Amino acid sequence: MWKFDCFLDSEGITRVGGRIRHATVTGVENHPIIMPRKSHISDIIVTHCHKTCGHKGRTTTMGAVRLAGY
Repeated sequence: MWKFDCFLDSEGITRVGGRIRHATVTGVENHPIIMPRKSHISDIIVTHCHKTCGHKGRTTTMGAVRLAGY
């Protein structure tokens, strides 16, 4: 079982904490949002990023979602 050490940010959004705060990334990449697996908004975000990156596949889409800070 993974332990994420989640926390609520100032806007009430659940984000990942833990050892990732020691990573060499900045801003929203350091504490990504935890999105529900099966929700309408998650589908919209993933579809948008998939289209934006040119339909290049799962790995590229996941990278685009993370880079966008979702």
